[in-house]
Amino acid sequence: MSRRSISENEAKALSRRLSEFGDQTREIRAELEGHGYGSPATVKRRLIEELAIDSEARDRLLRYWSEYAKERLACLTGPVNIPRGRYPRICEYRSEYIAKLRDEFAKSPVRSEGPIATPQIEPTYKRFVERVTSAKQLREMATAIENARIDAASALGLKESAEFANFIHSGRRDKLCEALVARFSANLVPAGFAVDSYLEKGLICRKLLRGCELDFVLIFQYGGALMTGVLYPMFALASVGRKVLPGSIHASSVATFSPEVIVPEFYESCAFAPDSYAQFCLAVDSIACLCKIVFGRIEKVLCCRIGDVTPS
Repeated sequence: MSRRSISENEAKALSRRLSEFGDQTREIRAELEGHGYGSPATVKRRLIEELAIDSEARDRLLRYWSEYAKERLACLTGPVNIPRGRYPRICEYRSEYIAKLRDEFAKSPVRSEGPIATPQIEPTYKRFVERVTSAKQLREMATAIENARIDAASALGLKESAEFANFIHSGRRDKLCEALVARFSANLVPAGFAVDSYLEKGLICRKLLRGCELDFVLIFQYGGALMTGVLYPMFALASVGRKVLPGSIHASSVATFSPEVIVPEFYESCAFAPDSYAQFCLAVDSIACLCKIVFGRIEKVLCCRIGDVTPS
């Protein structure tokens, strides 16, 4: 197996291909929802969209999410700060639309409507992030997202488990980690992914992208919030044979990106009520489903002009 890093020309070609993949984000969201996953994220996005002042503003928000994905994917491993216009040396796609938003924001005398100020440049999204909400409104939003999880788990026939609830209540983090490995393995091993567990660190699921010397990688790092029902997956591309470990993905990968780049607010679909096995399964299954969708689509994009990204 080759362990070489890709060259600068290969990195540029990969950046271009990944930006093209970014054009598929709406189709990916629809495919995810078609499989019965992603509804908690959909609920959150709709709450954001409701703050648009009209249909044109909503369309601009949707365009921003799409253009943001293309830019972020083109930035490979980063570092990057799109709202502030800070990009890595290799980034083969720059959005004229995002540049225009940044310019309009810089020139606008209008600033934050409340005491919270952020560098967000998309007006509707900025309004959502900065709005001051009452405890009642926050509870209503949390309840709507929670209900989406409950309904999705029920529709998929996912059942509760008293044993799962018991080891959560007793603080058995080791048992939760074992359940994660088992559920991801059940989802991804039949699809050709290798699943490796690293004790207290996390797990790595990877599969060769046919036709190029790159692996597609799902990284899940166990964090302090794990027992409270929060999962934070990441995606990466790594040279075949290059070791990737939870906690050091940027140093060992040629591209990394959050699932939220592809599906805005996807982390709402990665959370679960700590003692609910049905919601836990829904979260893991949602991540695994998105992983398989993204793998298939990235493979097609990279293999369409594989000579541009295959090491010589």
